[in-house]
Amino acid sequence: MVTAAYVAVSVAIGASQPLAAEITHRAAPAAQRTTILSAQSVGFQVAGAAGSATVGILAARSTLMAVAVLAGVLVVAAVVAAVHAD
Repeated sequence: MVTAAYVAVSVAIGASQPLAAEITHRAAPAAQRTTILSAQSVGFQVAGAAGSATVGILAARSTLMAVAVLAGVLVVAAVVAAVHAD
């Protein structure tokens, strides 16, 4: 179940990246696009590393199912926040 959730989140993130890049390409000036896309990539990597470390620590101190549920709730909250930000 946890593996299926991980795959689903990875697919959702992968599917959204081309759309986000397209929006950035349309909105950002040509001279700054590369810097903006690079900063976005670094931000995603830092957030992913921090999230993975946090989930690992929580899993060591709790049950894996509790951590999976918490991670799912946080992903849903992030998606809802992103949708309502527009």
